[in-house]
Amino acid sequence: MHSQHQFLYQNVLIRYRDVGGGQPLLLLHGFGETAAIWDLQIEALSKAFRVIAPDLPGSGTSVAGSEAGHIIHLACSLNRMADACSALMQHISDQPFVVLGHSMGGYVALCMAAQAGHQLCGLGLINSTAFADTAAKKESRQKGAAFMLENGAYPFLRTAIPSLFGKAFTSNESDRIEALIEDARPFDGRYTAAYYQAMMARKDQTTLLEGIAIPVLFVIGDEDVAAPMADVLKQVQLPPIAHVIILNGVGHMSMWEATKALNKALLKFVKDCV
Repeated sequence: MHSQHQFLYQNVLIRYRDVGGGQPLLLLHGFGETAAIWDLQIEALSKAFRVIAPDLPGSGTSVAGSEAGHIIHLACSLNRMADACSALMQHISDQPFVVLGHSMGGYVALCMAAQAGHQLCGLGLINSTAFADTAAKKESRQKGAAFMLENGAYPFLRTAIPSLFGKAFTSNESDRIEALIEDARPFDGRYTAAYYQAMMARKDQTTLLEGIAIPVLFVIGDEDVAAPMADVLKQVQLPPIAHVIILNGVGHMSMWEATKALNKALLKFVKDCV
């Protein structure tokens, strides 16, 4: 589970897990997370596939021992993070792979499909969207980035993380949510602000979905306030081959809120792709 490796990209050590064997599968975490958010998926999926789960530049173990300027350079552009992930996968294997991205990780996955689609045999958007930020969302992110630069990442994430979960999980699993909040203590506000700037600047990717040649998976929580079901449902008919999973009573964190249902859906999707 905790097999750690590292890959040097633009003077940044990207640390990643490499678990299992066979067809490679790339898991990309979201904002304020590390690869550990996928622990329960890695355990299930690595029985059938070779699972690669990096800490994105600026997150988790991909911060330690690297120069801050280079990390921020990568973290402030989704395209550069996509380049780093594509280079990592080229380093690991020349086989086509499925990429599954949660939230911000989905934005990076879409950039990978746009820039190096020949590497992919499947794309999964887990509580994520191909839409660009609205004007209101950009304004909110701008304020959030300024707050994080001034006060650090932890005070921001302490407020933001609980709102990501659905009602049932919030009520029943408060200890796990608190543990996730505490895991966010090491985040550096410079990096998290850079992520916000990157997400603000991202392009609408719906045209990409319309012409994409590989299967696309949409995982939707009907209580997700960060990637609302109403928005994502507008996108599911765009790809020629689409798989859609709607999870009832689930917010933005389906990896934890609906682990069994999500793992079953991911396993089926990846098998269909390869």
